[in-house]
Amino acid sequence: IGLLFAFVGIAAAAIQGLLIGWLNKAFGTRTLYISGIFIMAFGLAALPFAPSNMFYQVSALALSFIALGTALVTPITPTLLSKNAMEDEQGRIMGLSQSIGSLARIIGPGIGGLLFGIGYFYPNIIAGILLIFTGMVAVKVVFKVQ
Repeated sequence: IGLLFAFVGIAAAAIQGLLIGWLNKAFGTRTLYISGIFIMAFGLAALPFAPSNMFYQVSALALSFIALGTALVTPITPTLLSKNAMEDEQGRIMGLSQSIGSLARIIGPGIGGLLFGIGYFYPNIIAGILLIFTGMVAVKVVFKVQ
């Protein structure tokens, strides 16, 4: 399991360090952001369905989707926020974004643990569903704001 998580970190770093600039030029910030959300949702939702006889292979594939989605969304979020906030509001908006992210990293594991206690697949399925909802909202907001 530790090797799979190391793989996610290395893959995300490689994408952010080597590919994000090229991808941004080829597809645009908004398209990459929306794509990243849905790619991450697919990976999260698929992860608990890895069959035991192919656990590592299927998990590595699902985690690849999570790594790709994360690598796309993470650097683009502050970019979109700063580009779309008024100049005198940028600091407040960026601070609020960081605070919400911190709060999610505090609350998320607890909720995930409770859901895992109900069923091992619930944290991933619910996270995937929430990301799909987030992606649908983001499509309306990101492409509405010019």
